[in-house]
Amino acid sequence: MKKTTLIILFLLSSLTNVFAQTETNLAKAQHYLKTKGEVIFTFQAANQQQFKKLASFLSLSHKRVNQDDLKAEAYADKLDFEKFLKYNIPFQVSTADNEIPGAEASKSAMAPNAQWDTTWDAYPTYSQYVAKMQYYADTYPNLCKLENIGSTPNGRNLWILKISDNCQTDEAEPEFFYSSSMHGDEITGFPLMMRLIDYLVTRYGTDPEATNLVNTTEIYISPLSNPDGSFKTAGNDVMNSTGNTATRANANGRDLNRNYPDPLNGLHPDTYAYQPETLAFLAFEKTRNFVMAANFHGGVEVVNYPWDAYASPNHLHPHDNYFKFISKNYAQSCQTASNNNGYMDDVFAGQYPGTTNGSLWYTVSGGRQDYNNYYMHNKEVTIEISTTKFPAASELPNFWNYNKQAFLDHIKQANYGVQGKVTDASGNP
Repeated sequence: MKKTTLIILFLLSSLTNVFAQTETNLAKAQHYLKTKGEVIFTFQAANQQQFKKLASFLSLSHKRVNQDDLKAEAYADKLDFEKFLKYNIPFQVSTADNEIPGAEASKSAMAPNAQWDTTWDAYPTYSQYVAKMQYYADTYPNLCKLENIGSTPNGRNLWILKISDNCQTDEAEPEFFYSSSMHGDEITGFPLMMRLIDYLVTRYGTDPEATNLVNTTEIYISPLSNPDGSFKTAGNDVMNSTGNTATRANANGRDLNRNYPDPLNGLHPDTYAYQPETLAFLAFEKTRNFVMAANFHGGVEVVNYPWDAYASPNHLHPHDNYFKFISKNYAQSCQTASNNNGYMDDVFAGQYPGTTNGSLWYTVSGGRQDYNNYYMHNKEVTIEISTTKFPAASELPNFWNYNKQAFLDHIKQANYGVQGKVTDASGNP
């Protein structure tokens, strides 16, 4: 009798602990949804079918996805989190994933009074970023053309800088596009793209490599593709300041890298309307003829190549071997520059460390990479540039040193092969 009673008490205690943990995680989730508009959590699906259903509306992080044991880290706004709760799956909400500790925030914070664009070991504020983009256009009018392609829900402009020897003219040259931080909390690429702009324009005419790139290529750079996610509330100038933790999604709570037309899953794979940022980039890219592009993210260190949506290994991109080649080149350049210290050598589903086929890692619908490759015939890859999404500012010079040559060499790829202008018999394009 006593033994039976003890067993019952043990079971009741275990159930109480489970319910308490569930309540605690739910309370945490509701807190972050209220304060950030977004919650990051982990879960384990019951089977592959359930995993795919969840992945169709949750934003899964590259950082933690394991399709073998069906575990994943996910981002959700209020609507998508409510959908998730209907599956009655246990989940965990970590404070470390959802908040930047005070000490870490201090290391990574903006430095409004610092000469960030001299030492490059500080993050610019939003106003510093905008001013610097305008500075390049004003100071180097023959090399730089600044374009505002649209605005965000919070009224911030989306800036793109064109760099070319005749920047005010569309020449018969290959067009290349770098963009960063469409996930607002994946920020390493943002200051690195600013430094790349500075490197190209200040060395033009004296550095043969930089000069040749600018003379032969029309280079477009969008350092900050989701400013509302990075700088959060309207009018906020400082990233990850108190009450303004950067978010993956835009101000409307939408994951911009799930919001594009998809070759496999149709025009609106996330079921939501196209966001202002998405519409701006869709319209802009239709005015250009990009040959190659790369989009910078964070959370791991790997070059991700197409496809993201097609899960079957029998459905490879027609230029799969080429993508493997350029991805390996990028990763290998970073590994060499970092003295093989473990940078850019994450292993997922690639033939070479630091590279992976996207869908063999995990599938993504509505991603920008697949849209550009399928609809725009632009060979875009996704580069996960740092394991830490918001590294200490003091580490930024290291990331620049690791990636600088890879940045330059990747642009060079746009100039290989056949190029020129196609005309009719009368000489018209």
